[in-house]
Amino acid sequence: MRKLPYTTTLTRKDGSEPRDFTIRACTTDDLSALLAMQEAVAETIADKHTFAVTSSAEISESLFLDRCFCAILDGEMVAATAMIINRPSPRNAGSHIGYTEEEQKTCVTMEVTFILPAARGYGLQQIFFDMREEVALELGATQALTTISPDNEFSLNNALAKGYTVVAERALYGGLPRCILRKELRPAAPGTAAVSKEGTMEFRKVRKKSNEISREDCIALLKSEPRGVLAVMGLEGYPYGVPVDHWYNEADGKIYIHGGLIGHRVDAVKANPNVSYTVMDHGYIPEGGWARIMRSVICFGRVEIIKDLDRVADICRDLSLQFTPDKEYIEGEINKSVRGTLCMAITIDHMSGKQIEES
Repeated sequence: MRKLPYTTTLTRKDGSEPRDFTIRACTTDDLSALLAMQEAVAETIADKHTFAVTSSAEISESLFLDRCFCAILDGEMVAATAMIINRPSPRNAGSHIGYTEEEQKTCVTMEVTFILPAARGYGLQQIFFDMREEVALELGATQALTTISPDNEFSLNNALAKGYTVVAERALYGGLPRCILRKELRPAAPGTAAVSKEGTMEFRKVRKKSNEISREDCIALLKSEPRGVLAVMGLEGYPYGVPVDHWYNEADGKIYIHGGLIGHRVDAVKANPNVSYTVMDHGYIPEGGWARIMRSVICFGRVEIIKDLDRVADICRDLSLQFTPDKEYIEGEINKSVRGTLCMAITIDHMSGKQIEES
C-alpha cells in the first residue's frame, strides 16, 4: 500500500483541468469535519432512502477501531471513507447474512463513503476501494462486504466493476432496502508495481531517451491505430495478452474496449483491475533502406467495467465509426448485441512511447 499521506493528480470525467488531491488517514481530530461533510453530502441527495446517515458515535468508534481515509483538495476535506475491520460487530455486514463471529473475523465491511460535489467524477470512489482492499489484505481478511441501496445505480455499478457480487438483500438502517455485496480478496502478484521511498507510484522510463516520443505523439498513435494488445494478470498465474479493438476518447483521456460479458479477461480484471495496453503502428521503410521504422505506445492503467446499456451503446458507436461510416449498419448491430456486450474503460496512470528501427 502507498505510504500515507500522498498526493495524486486526477482528471475529472468531463475532461476539466487536472487537480491535485492529498489522500491521508483520518484521525480523531477529524470528527467534526466528517460530520459536517456527511451533512453537506446528504443535502445533495434527492432520494434520501439511498443514503443512511452514520451517527457521531459510529464515526467516533471507527476513528478509534477501524480504518478511515479522506481526500483533501485545496486544503479542504472533500471526500472520506470508512472500513469496518475484520472484527465481530453489528456493523460488520457479515452479521446480517448469518456469519458467525469467527467468520466475521475473516471479512471487512466497506462502509460509508462521502464525496462532495466538487470532488465527484475524479475516481475517488475507485481509489478508496483499492486502498481499503489493500489494508484488508494486510489485516488478514479474505473477503470484503459492502451494503448499497439497489436504487443507487452509480455506487452499485462501481462496486460491480471492482469485482463485487450481490449475495443478499436485506432491510437495514431502520428498514431501508440494501444489497449486500461480497468480494473474495486475493493478494496481488508480487512485483506488479514499484513504490518509491515517498510512497508514490513509479513507472519505468524509456531506457534510450533518443527513442522516446512525446505524449502528444503517443495520443496521436492511440487515435490513428484502433487495435492493440490488452495485457491482464491471468488467474492461473500467467500473464494474459489478448488483441482487441479500442477507441481513445480525447474528452476524458480514457481507452475504451468492448467484448463479451464473460471470459478470461473479464474474470482477470475483476480479480485485479491493473492492466497494460500496447499499440503499434505499421511503420515505414525509408527509401533506399530495408529496416522498418516503427512507433509504439504502452499504457498502464486501471479498468472500470461499464454496465449501463446506454453508455455501452455510445461507446460501441464511437468505436465502430473508426471502421465503417455506415451508421445504419452500426445501429443495427448495436440493437442486436448491446445486451450481450461488456465495455471496459482504462484510466491511464502512465503512458510512454518510442520509435525504433528494426535493425
